[in-house]
Amino acid sequence: MAALKLIALLLEFLIQTKRRNDDEEKKIRVDAAKSDPLNYLRQFGRVQHVANDDNEQTKAMPDKRTEADKHSNE
Repeated sequence: MAALKLIALLLEFLIQTKRRNDDEEKKIRVDAAKSDPLNYLRQFGRVQHVANDDNEQTKAMPDKRTEADKHSNE
């Protein structure tokens, strides 16, 4: 019975240590995202470089009106 309690205490200690490490890593990631959000999002492919050419920018920016809106205005 004592061995079972010891194992339970050891497991609880390991779980708490893992959670503490995860919290510290999460805090580091949040701080990095707050200090340089653009660079942080680039790591995951969320932000892409758009060329400075005006034609390419208009192609990259979708029209906010739907096809139905376009036809109703004609």
